[in-house]
Amino acid sequence: MRSLGAVMAMALLCLGCNSGDSGNDGPGISGTISAQGGALAGVTVKLTGAEDATTTTDGAGHYRFPVVGNGTYSLSPAKAGYAFTPAARPVSVGAAESPGNDFLATAAPAPEAIRLPQTGQVLVHRAGDDGDTRRGAVWPTPRFLDNGDGTVADRLTGLIWLKNADCYGSKAWDSTLAAANRLASGSCGLSDNSRAGDWRVPNVDELASLISIASIFPALPVMPGGSTFTNVRSSYYWSSSTSVELDYYAWMVYLDMGYVDLVSKADTLFLWPVRDGNAAAAATIRLPRTGQTYSHAVGDDGYWQKGAAWPEPRFTDNRDGTVRDNLTGLVWLKNANCLDETVATVSKVQRRGLLYWKEALVWSNALASGACGLTDGSASGDWALPNRAELTSLTDRSQSNPALPAGHPFENVGLDGYWSSSSLAPYPTDGRHDIPWIVYQGDGRATVGQGSGYYDAFSVLPVRRQLPH
Repeated sequence: MRSLGAVMAMALLCLGCNSGDSGNDGPGISGTISAQGGALAGVTVKLTGAEDATTTTDGAGHYRFPVVGNGTYSLSPAKAGYAFTPAARPVSVGAAESPGNDFLATAAPAPEAIRLPQTGQVLVHRAGDDGDTRRGAVWPTPRFLDNGDGTVADRLTGLIWLKNADCYGSKAWDSTLAAANRLASGSCGLSDNSRAGDWRVPNVDELASLISIASIFPALPVMPGGSTFTNVRSSYYWSSSTSVELDYYAWMVYLDMGYVDLVSKADTLFLWPVRDGNAAAAATIRLPRTGQTYSHAVGDDGYWQKGAAWPEPRFTDNRDGTVRDNLTGLVWLKNANCLDETVATVSKVQRRGLLYWKEALVWSNALASGACGLTDGSASGDWALPNRAELTSLTDRSQSNPALPAGHPFENVGLDGYWSSSSLAPYPTDGRHDIPWIVYQGDGRATVGQGSGYYDAFSVLPVRRQLPH
């Protein structure tokens, strides 16, 4: 298997931005956007790819991009108050017209703040770590419900999963998208009356939502009486999310420990299909979108854009050294690499702002107004090292270097690893534990450090509870 680290070069091609129109001079891309009441005018349609352009639907809901050069594109409609199915559409253009690129619009609710779940960690290694604080929404008990029809409902997220976690064996990425789209009642043990098109490959955040970092081999929540799923492999599973830097790489989750990393789409990984269901209304949390809006293939993350919509603006600069994430409600230190060495007598200057894990816990918990540009009135104990779920919630899978939403107000963001307060589950063979999780801000990978955080030094981005007004 080829890892992302083996690929060091990347080419960027910009061919300019043009505006589309409704002319008919030569081959192009066209379609219609409709709502329940009929045609929908005034929708902005964005074309991204070998050429970039925008146009607007006319009174009949029709749009067209004329004289589009050969290549691969993604179409994305947008209009305030509406959601679209699909959310984006991949288009390959040759010498002929590409018609029929249609979208269906439905009324969209206004974005609301979401709750992040707990990570599953309960073991306490050090004061202030994830097992000690256990921040986040508590998981329902039982977490999973066997529907008796070949599906399993996740009562935390509301997602419906195929009970058989290895119906297809291992496949290349493109093949998994097609296989999931064909899945229907009568195959893979299903008797749920689902139809082709109901199932999909999960995006990277949906797939990672299954992870319990308290477990290992596989890293799934422990259920009374044993697993609700069958044929779970402690191996690599595909997501539908594509690398923004290298579009021939996609995100995967390694179910033995819970790693989130990138791998070549030509490799063969396992497929675990998911679909929406009635359980969503009773779910404890709502998963957010990943940020991907470009569709590389039918059924991928950009095509569906599943999850809660992000608010606009995503972040608010509080002008007191803090930044509020309007999606999660969390408050973050604005300076993502503060060099202030007066906090808890821990020196960051000697290592260019980097700390060992045990120092990172102490430093974050001791942070208070007056340090690192803070004028927020916070006191020692108000700040903490974020857990893995909190730190990952900042990631935008459509961005890189850093993998944060465009226009973010953070300063001095590093591209290497940032400590979380979460630790890998103990190894059952030798009892190794206290191995912390790291999230890389360059691309959003989640992996672990060495030893007990004694040998690696990484950056720190503290998070704070909301203070009373």
